[in-house]
Amino acid sequence: MRRSLSIRNSTSRYRPGIALAITLVVLVVLSVTTTILAVRVAQVRQRQHYVMDYQKARYGLDSATKYILAVMPEKTISLVDRKDAPDFSDLFWLTREQYLNYISAWAETAEPEQIEKYSKPAEESEDVSEDSATLFAKLIAKMMGKDEQSDPNNPNTEESAQDVTYVDPEQIVVPGPYGPPWPNLIEPIELDIGDSRITITIEDENAKMPLSWAVTNNINVNKQARAAMLNFSELMMMDEQAVENLFTELNEMGKRKMFQLNPTAVMLTGQTGQTQQTQAQSRQFTTSRTTQRRTATRTAVQPQPQTQQQARPAVGHAADFAKLFHSSLLDLETLSVPLPDKAFDDESPMKYLALWGSQRININTAPRQVLEAAFTFGGNPEEIADKIIRLRREKPFKTIADLRDQMFGELNAIDRAAPYIDVKSNFFSIRITSRCGSARTSAVAAVIKEGKQVERLIILYGR
Repeated sequence: MRRSLSIRNSTSRYRPGIALAITLVVLVVLSVTTTILAVRVAQVRQRQHYVMDYQKARYGLDSATKYILAVMPEKTISLVDRKDAPDFSDLFWLTREQYLNYISAWAETAEPEQIEKYSKPAEESEDVSEDSATLFAKLIAKMMGKDEQSDPNNPNTEESAQDVTYVDPEQIVVPGPYGPPWPNLIEPIELDIGDSRITITIEDENAKMPLSWAVTNNINVNKQARAAMLNFSELMMMDEQAVENLFTELNEMGKRKMFQLNPTAVMLTGQTGQTQQTQAQSRQFTTSRTTQRRTATRTAVQPQPQTQQQARPAVGHAADFAKLFHSSLLDLETLSVPLPDKAFDDESPMKYLALWGSQRININTAPRQVLEAAFTFGGNPEEIADKIIRLRREKPFKTIADLRDQMFGELNAIDRAAPYIDVKSNFFSIRITSRCGSARTSAVAAVIKEGKQVERLIILYGR
C-alpha cells in the first residue's frame, strides 16, 4: 500500500516536467517545420524571380542583337590618328612595372592637350587616390598656365614643380587603331531595354592570329602555317605540352574539314541577291509540284543540287570553322589561361587568336606578335613588324602595293605573305551581355562586313 502511494506521489511530482518536455519537443518540431517551409517558399520565390529576370534578360539580349545587326551596315569603320599617342603595339609584352614606366616616359614629353585627350573620364577615376588625382590636376593646370604657384616670385615654386611633374599612368588610356583600346572597334555601348542593362562590344577579328591557317590540306602552306603558329605560341609563352595539344586538336579538326585559302573576297558582291534568287526558284518549284502536274514547268524551275553545292559561298565555309573552333574539339580553357606577370589581367593566347574563320591579318591593326607570326613565311619577321609599326603610325597602308612601295627591300617576304595579309578588316565579333536583377545572359555574333553589306556567320549563346 505504501509502495503504491510512493509511486503515485513520484509520478505526480514529475508530471509537470514531462509536460514541459513534450511541449518543448512540439515547439522545436513546429519551429523546424516552419523554418523548412519558409526556406522552401523563399527558394521557390527566388527561383520564380530568377526565371522572370532571366526571361527579361533574354528578351533584352535578343532585342540588342537585332539592334546591333541592323545598325552594323551603316557603321563606318575608319582608323584614327595615333601619331602623338602611346602605341598599343608593344604594350602586351610589358610587365606591370614596365607598362607604368612606359606611360610615365610618354607623359614627360606629351603636350597637356594630349594628356587630357588620353586621360580616363572623371567617372572612371574615382578609385584613384586623392593625392594622385590632385597632382594630375596640378600638372594639367601648370602646363595650361593656370597654376598660381607657377609664379617665379613664389618661394615654393621649386617644391611645387617637383610635385606636379607626376602623372598617374593608371589614368592614361592607350588608344587602339580605331580609338578604343585594342581590339575594340568602338567604345562599349551601354543601353537599357526594359529592365535589362545591355553592354555591346565589337572586336576586330582581322587584328588577330587566324587559327584556320593551321587546318589546311596544302603541304607547303601547312608547313608555313605551322611555323607561324609555333612562333606565335612562343611569343605567347605557351609551354611545349600546350602547343602539342593544340596541334593535336587542330589535326582532329582537319579530319572533319580542311581549310583552303581563298585569294578573293570571302563575301562576294551580289551574293545575297543570288541566294535570294535560288530560294525563289526553290519556292516556285515546290508550288508547281503541289498544284498541277506540269512536267515542263517542273523541269524548267527544278534546281540542280550539284550546282548549288558547288556555288556554296565562301562565307559558309568560314561559318563551319567558326563552329569547329568553338566546339569541344578545341580546349578553350587552356588558351584562356592568363599570362603571368603582364600589365593587363586579360592577357592570354585566346585574346590574340581569331576563332571565327577569318583568313587574313590586317597589317594596320594587328599588334607586334601577330605581325611577326604572319611574316614568318619569309624574311626577318621582327624587322618587318618593326618597320610596319613605324610606318603605319605616320600613315596607314592603303593597299598591299603601298606596302611594297614603302618596304621595297622586303618584297620577297611581302609576296610570300600576301595571301595572308590585308590592309582592312571585314571580320568582326559582337559580344552582347544582358543583365536583369540576378540573371545574366550573353551571346557572341560573328559577322562579315564589306561596305554596307553585312553577312551574319554565326551566333553562339552563353559565351
